[in-house]
Amino acid sequence: MHALPAKTPVALVSRSVALAPGRITAASLSCPYGRVPVSGGVSGDLSGVDTLRSRPHLYSWQFRLLNPEGAGTSTVRVSLTCMPATATTVGRSFQSSTRARGKLACPTGFSATGFGWDYPAPQDAFQGFLGWVIRQVEPGWKIVASDLAYDARSPSGPIHLYGRCVRHQHFERVRFAASPGKGEYTVERRCPRGGTAVGGGFSLGGDQFLDGFALSTLSSGRWTIFNRGPRVSRVRLTLVCMS
Repeated sequence: MHALPAKTPVALVSRSVALAPGRITAASLSCPYGRVPVSGGVSGDLSGVDTLRSRPHLYSWQFRLLNPEGAGTSTVRVSLTCMPATATTVGRSFQSSTRARGKLACPTGFSATGFGWDYPAPQDAFQGFLGWVIRQVEPGWKIVASDLAYDARSPSGPIHLYGRCVRHQHFERVRFAASPGKGEYTVERRCPRGGTAVGGGFSLGGDQFLDGFALSTLSSGRWTIFNRGPRVSRVRLTLVCMS
């Protein structure tokens, strides 16, 4: 586990988690004293791994990670960004649907930083993932999600979305586009002018799937995207920075 010195206003806490095949592994991270979680994420060897839960909970961030049967042991990295601030969580649930759309709004005087989700593992997930995929999460938040098992005999059930909001802070949203190649692809972006990264978002096409988003450093975000389409298509990404 790694945390920056106490004098640093924003802290990035992370650790590695080993995932055995055919199992769901739970993990959590907590902030240093005097700081609250503003975003969390997963990075590393994510091919075939599904993040069933990545969500704030009081002074920690909770994760549930599924490694399907037939895969080897995988190691991923979970991370948490913390800062001294007043923060709150907004949430909304969506029922199983081919395309669920909605918005989460921070209270007046609060600004959006990180996002999270929580959904059940479908019955056949260990043989090959078939369940919820999140197509779009843009800080503010505009959300689009699809249940790939909706037309199956056992749809996945509800998905729960969470937005993290911080009071009396100014954040800049850096929007940009990338063209991921076929297969798993990683995109990294730094905040401009030495800014501090505190969250991010994305908007994907129909053949693209988010494998993970995490802050890789105090100034950088990292998106891991799987593109199964026959051609390269652009994705729209957002990095939330504190100047």
